Amino acid sequence: MRNSEETSLQKAVIKLWRMNGVPGSILAHIPNGERRDEITGARLKAMGVMPGMPDLLAGSEKEKIFFVELKKKGGRLSPAQKLVHELLQTIGIEVYVLDELEDVVSLLREKSVLR
Repeated sequence: MRNSEETSLQKAVIKLWRMNGVPGSILAHIPNGERRDEITGARLKAMGVMPGMPDLLAGSEKEKIFFVELKKKGGRLSPAQKLVHELLQTIGIEVYVLDELEDVVSLLREKSVLR
């Protein structure tokens, strides 16, 4: 199960966006990280769930799509996350790894996702 510190950070970010998101922006969770029973896991894998995908997909009319990976303070990327982040960056998609609410808010404001 995901670290509760990361879960709390993500919930806070989503709550802020729901209250103060820029109209026309998007901020969505990529649900790859929870434990599932074998049947559900196999079905989701067949549907394209990919280990290592960042936590949040974001974008706005002003900015192209980018991803945000949220970590607990001092948390590190897994090997799968490093690989996926490198692949995304290779095709020109920005990926930000952040561990502080203030840093996430600053980024989302800079990218016109959050007011």
